[in-house]
Amino acid sequence: KRNYIIIIHILLWIYLLYPEFMPLFFYREKLGPYYVPMIPLNILFHASIFYTFYLFLIPTFLKLKNKHLISFVFGTLSIVAFTILKFIIFYIYDKYILLIPEKELTIETLDVISEFRTTLVLSLYGSFTQFTISWFQNQKQKTELITQKQAGEIALLRSQINPHFLFNTLNNIYSLVYQKSDDAPTAVMRLSEIMRYMLYESNVNRVELIKEINYLNSFIELQQLRMKRRDFVDFSITGNVNDIYISPMLLIPFVENAFKHGAKNIKVPGILIKLKVAEDKLFFEVTNYHNKSNLNSKDESKGIGLVNVKRRLELIYPNNHTLEINKTDLQYNINLTINLNKNI
Repeated sequence: KRNYIIIIHILLWIYLLYPEFMPLFFYREKLGPYYVPMIPLNILFHASIFYTFYLFLIPTFLKLKNKHLISFVFGTLSIVAFTILKFIIFYIYDKYILLIPEKELTIETLDVISEFRTTLVLSLYGSFTQFTISWFQNQKQKTELITQKQAGEIALLRSQINPHFLFNTLNNIYSLVYQKSDDAPTAVMRLSEIMRYMLYESNVNRVELIKEINYLNSFIELQQLRMKRRDFVDFSITGNVNDIYISPMLLIPFVENAFKHGAKNIKVPGILIKLKVAEDKLFFEVTNYHNKSNLNSKDESKGIGLVNVKRRLELIYPNNHTLEINKTDLQYNINLTINLNKNI
């Protein structure tokens, strides 16, 4: 964050400006009366070391992918060059500006070690600061890219579900119209209600669970009109479903799949749907009978609706849902559990 970057620079300048830190740069005892006049030049030079590494060298090194040896060698040479340059600049400054006698301008081994250490500390601080900021910026960009990719993928999956649902529903209504059924107008009305939900209320990340339930009821009624068996579905709801939010259009593929692949000419109820909210979890179960003769005709778990809803669950509720699909000679059953505490 920008505030953290500002704090890093404030700490640097406190380090540079506070006189008690000056012994790290040069020896006060040796300079004596020349100590104070040399402070501004020291601050300027040391700041230039930090910002050279921070603003120019490290960003350049980061662009040299898989060339760590070159970066290390060039960085080391830069530290040595700064150390030598400082001795040259300060020799000229001391001799011609401060007018320090020639005999006092000697350079000892301890001076070289001290200045090299100072340059090393500032260059490492500049390097570490830039590396840290760049790493966090890269992580933020990766997170944003993943989020955008997932959002786009979720939208695509949802758009794939809608045409699939509409295709089946329009076929059902066509069948009613073809038979000149009195239920055809009611079916069109139910489809209108469903379309309103799909177009205007489901284009959000979360919807109220009660709205999703109403959507399921409209869908079920629409299907039962075509079948002329209003008691074909047993839909039970337990627990408090108010103030609960889930991803929209998440439950419908399971119900749609039950109608699409379920056996029709069996005793009622042919489809059992159970929705339960308890202990901060949503439990959703759908069971339908299927014709034994069609057992190997098509794997229901590979329909476009279920494939898409599985992917949506992985994206929206990662590690916070379980989906079990079981198939026997007579029944097809799905059990979905969503941890509501980890909701989107």
